[in-house]
Amino acid sequence: SMLTALALIFSLMPAVDDTDCVVIDRDDVQITRSCHVHLPADRAIEDLNDDGVIHIRSSDIVVIIDSGRLRGAADNVAPDTYRGVGVRVNGQRDVTIRGLRASGFRAGIWATDADGLAIEDCDVSDNRRDRLLSTPQAENQSDWLWPHTNDKHEWLTRYGAGIYIERS
Repeated sequence: SMLTALALIFSLMPAVDDTDCVVIDRDDVQITRSCHVHLPADRAIEDLNDDGVIHIRSSDIVVIIDSGRLRGAADNVAPDTYRGVGVRVNGQRDVTIRGLRASGFRAGIWATDADGLAIEDCDVSDNRRDRLLSTPQAENQSDWLWPHTNDKHEWLTRYGAGIYIERS
Protein backbone atom coordinates (compact mmCIF):
# COMPACT_ATOMS: atom_id res chain seq x y z
CA SER A 1 0.00 0.00 0.00
CA MET A 2 0.95 3.65 -0.22
CA LEU A 3 1.45 3.90 3.55
CA THR A 4 3.77 0.91 3.53
CA ALA A 5 5.80 2.44 0.70
CA LEU A 6 6.07 5.76 2.56
CA ALA A 7 7.07 3.99 5.78
CA LEU A 8 9.79 2.15 3.87
CA ILE A 9 11.09 5.35 2.29
CA PHE A 10 11.23 7.16 5.63
CA SER A 11 12.88 4.18 7.33
CA LEU A 12 15.69 4.29 4.75
CA MET A 13 16.39 8.00 5.31
CA PRO A 14 19.30 8.75 7.66
CA ALA A 15 18.16 9.60 11.17
CA VAL A 16 18.74 13.11 12.47
CA ASP A 17 19.24 13.31 16.21
CA ASP A 18 17.41 16.39 17.55
CA THR A 19 20.31 17.03 19.92
CA ASP A 20 22.96 16.96 17.17
CA CYS A 21 23.28 20.64 16.33
CA VAL A 22 25.82 22.66 14.34
CA VAL A 23 26.00 26.43 14.76
CA ILE A 24 27.20 28.33 11.70
CA ASP A 25 29.10 31.32 13.04
CA ARG A 26 32.04 31.55 10.59
CA ASP A 27 33.21 30.64 7.09
CA ASP A 28 34.25 27.09 6.12
CA VAL A 29 32.14 25.05 8.55
CA GLN A 30 32.39 21.33 7.69
CA ILE A 31 29.32 19.11 8.04
CA THR A 32 30.10 15.38 8.12
CA ARG A 33 26.94 13.90 9.69
CA SER A 34 23.19 14.35 9.70
CA CYS A 35 22.37 17.31 11.92
CA HIS A 36 20.27 20.35 12.70
CA VAL A 37 21.84 23.70 11.79
CA HIS A 38 21.33 27.03 13.51
CA LEU A 39 22.22 30.20 11.62
CA PRO A 40 22.80 33.67 13.04
CA ALA A 41 19.68 35.80 12.95
CA ASP A 42 21.19 39.21 12.35
CA ARG A 43 24.64 39.09 10.75
CA ALA A 44 26.25 38.18 7.45
CA ILE A 45 28.93 35.50 7.13
CA GLU A 46 31.11 36.27 4.13
CA ASP A 47 32.56 33.41 2.08
CA LEU A 48 36.13 34.69 2.33
CA ASN A 49 37.69 32.19 -0.09
CA ASP A 50 34.75 31.79 -2.53
CA ASP A 51 34.44 28.06 -1.89
CA GLY A 52 31.41 27.93 0.44
CA VAL A 53 30.46 28.97 3.95
CA ILE A 54 29.02 25.50 4.68
CA HIS A 55 30.78 22.43 3.23
CA ILE A 56 28.87 19.16 3.21
CA ARG A 57 31.58 16.49 3.35
CA SER A 58 29.68 13.20 3.72
CA SER A 59 27.22 11.16 1.71
CA ASP A 60 23.87 9.80 2.95
CA ILE A 61 23.13 12.66 5.34
CA VAL A 62 20.25 15.02 6.08
CA VAL A 63 21.01 18.63 6.99
CA ILE A 64 18.05 20.47 8.51
CA ILE A 65 18.30 24.22 8.95
CA ASP A 66 16.18 25.10 11.97
CA SER A 67 16.46 28.85 12.14
CA GLY A 68 17.96 31.96 10.64
CA ARG A 69 19.09 32.95 7.18
CA LEU A 70 22.54 32.30 5.75
CA ARG A 71 23.53 35.74 4.44
CA GLY A 72 26.74 36.32 2.53
CA ALA A 73 26.50 40.11 2.32
CA ALA A 74 25.19 42.90 4.48
CA ASP A 75 21.84 44.45 3.58
CA ASN A 76 23.43 47.57 2.06
CA VAL A 77 25.63 45.67 -0.48
CA ALA A 78 24.61 45.88 -4.17
CA PRO A 79 23.37 42.52 -5.58
CA ASP A 80 25.68 42.75 -8.60
CA THR A 81 28.69 42.57 -6.23
CA TYR A 82 27.59 39.51 -4.23
CA ARG A 83 30.25 36.82 -4.12
CA GLY A 84 30.88 33.41 -2.63
CA VAL A 85 28.73 30.35 -2.06
CA GLY A 86 26.33 29.59 0.77
CA VAL A 87 26.43 25.76 0.76
CA ARG A 88 28.89 23.63 -1.22
CA VAL A 89 28.33 19.94 -1.93
CA ASN A 90 31.17 18.35 -3.91
CA GLY A 91 31.37 14.62 -4.59
CA GLN A 92 28.76 13.52 -2.03
CA ARG A 93 25.75 11.34 -2.85
CA ASP A 94 22.24 11.22 -1.37
CA VAL A 95 22.47 14.47 0.58
CA THR A 96 19.28 16.21 1.71
CA ILE A 97 19.30 19.93 2.49
CA ARG A 98 16.07 21.01 4.17
CA GLY A 99 14.87 24.46 5.22
CA LEU A 100 17.83 26.52 3.99
CA ARG A 101 17.32 30.25 3.46
CA ALA A 102 20.42 31.64 1.72
CA SER A 103 20.89 35.09 0.21
CA GLY A 104 23.62 37.57 -0.62
CA PHE A 105 25.90 35.07 -2.42
CA ARG A 106 26.96 34.46 -6.02
CA ALA A 107 25.28 31.04 -5.52
CA GLY A 108 23.08 29.92 -2.65
CA ILE A 109 23.86 26.23 -3.23
CA TRP A 110 26.56 24.83 -5.54
CA ALA A 111 26.56 21.05 -6.02
CA THR A 112 29.02 19.04 -8.12
CA ASP A 113 28.95 15.25 -8.60
CA ALA A 114 26.05 15.10 -6.14
CA ASP A 115 23.75 12.32 -7.39
CA GLY A 116 20.64 11.91 -5.27
CA LEU A 117 20.77 15.48 -3.93
CA ALA A 118 17.43 16.57 -2.45
CA ILE A 119 16.76 20.25 -1.81
CA GLU A 120 13.57 20.59 0.21
CA ASP A 121 11.67 23.66 1.41
CA CYS A 122 14.59 26.01 0.66
CA ASP A 123 14.59 29.69 -0.30
CA VAL A 124 17.66 30.69 -2.30
CA SER A 125 16.30 33.94 -3.69
CA ASP A 126 18.03 37.32 -3.41
CA ASN A 127 21.39 36.09 -4.64
CA ARG A 128 23.66 37.68 -7.28
CA ARG A 129 22.01 39.49 -10.17
CA ASP A 130 23.25 42.00 -12.70
CA ARG A 131 22.46 45.66 -12.65
CA LEU A 132 20.66 46.00 -15.98
CA LEU A 133 21.56 48.83 -18.31
CA SER A 134 18.46 48.66 -20.51
CA THR A 135 15.81 51.34 -20.08
CA PRO A 136 12.20 51.58 -21.27
CA GLN A 137 13.51 53.73 -24.12
CA ALA A 138 16.41 51.54 -25.27
CA GLU A 139 17.58 47.96 -24.87
CA ASN A 140 21.25 47.54 -23.96
CA GLN A 141 22.91 44.50 -25.56
CA SER A 142 25.11 43.93 -22.50
CA ASP A 143 21.97 42.76 -20.64
CA TRP A 144 21.59 39.74 -22.94
CA LEU A 145 22.32 36.24 -21.62
CA TRP A 146 24.56 33.93 -23.64
CA PRO A 147 23.27 30.49 -22.60
CA HIS A 148 25.44 28.40 -24.92
CA THR A 149 28.67 29.47 -23.26
CA ASN A 150 29.18 27.55 -20.02
CA ASP A 151 32.38 25.54 -20.42
CA LYS A 152 34.16 27.40 -17.63
CA HIS A 153 31.26 28.11 -15.26
CA GLU A 154 30.34 31.29 -17.16
CA TRP A 155 26.73 31.09 -15.94
CA LEU A 156 27.84 31.07 -12.33
CA THR A 157 30.55 33.70 -12.72
CA ARG A 158 28.61 36.06 -15.01
CA TYR A 159 25.07 35.68 -13.74
CA GLY A 160 25.05 33.93 -10.37
CA ALA A 161 22.50 31.34 -9.23
CA GLY A 162 20.15 30.37 -6.49
CA ILE A 163 21.10 26.74 -7.12
CA TYR A 164 23.98 25.69 -9.41
CA ILE A 165 24.21 21.96 -10.12
CA GLU A 166 26.73 20.24 -12.36
CA ARG A 167 27.50 16.62 -13.25
CA SER A 168 24.70 15.35 -11.03
